Amino acid sequence: GLINWKNEIVADFVYDNIYYCRFDDLYILTGKNKACIMDAKGNILLPDKYESISPVITIDEISFVVRMQDKVGVVMKDGEQVIPCEYDSISTWWEYGPRAHYVMKDKKVGIIDYAGKVLLPIEYDSLDYVTKDVVIVTKKGKYGVVDINNNLVLPFEYDDIQFDIDEWLATDYQYVRCVYVRKGRKYYKYDREMNAMEIILQKNIIEKIFSK
Repeated sequence: GLINWKNEIVADFVYDNIYYCRFDDLYILTGKNKACIMDAKGNILLPDKYESISPVITIDEISFVVRMQDKVGVVMKDGEQVIPCEYDSISTWWEYGPRAHYVMKDKKVGIIDYAGKVLLPIEYDSLDYVTKDVVIVTKKGKYGVVDINNNLVLPFEYDDIQFDIDEWLATDYQYVRCVYVRKGRKYYKYDREMNAMEIILQKNIIEKIFSK
């Protein structure tokens, strides 16, 4: 349960767990496969129709990943549905990536932004090194690259694709200029600005990029 500084009961002692969202001054109350959201005055903002509730970690509007009938979606604190409860999993936080959710449905993955807009359709086998700029994706065992709006950068014909993390870090995780690919036993460097692909012969570069 929950009491205030005046020793008054704010939430009845019927819950298994209470999680305090300190940035939002809200409480997530859970018990018996039910969860709800309450403010500091004891007002229920989201009723207990959800099986679980997890806060989305963002500095903007408050939203929550909710589970209903073993499917997940996203709602605002006033109950507005941003993403319908039809996915198998949705991320609550993404470091260095776009302001969006990583979502999974029927073993396929994609990206939906915080407003509910689909950036990458849920059709890929995996997403690797998701940046604010480009994404390494796989389909049917082959690697390719798309930008964050799902425009094709490199076709799905490679056996491995990597970024140079140091190059990415140098832009404060904002931009990736060069993409490194392997096709069979050959390695290449693709320069996005020059739209040029060149073979890599230097062993030290290959080991740096592909030994991770």
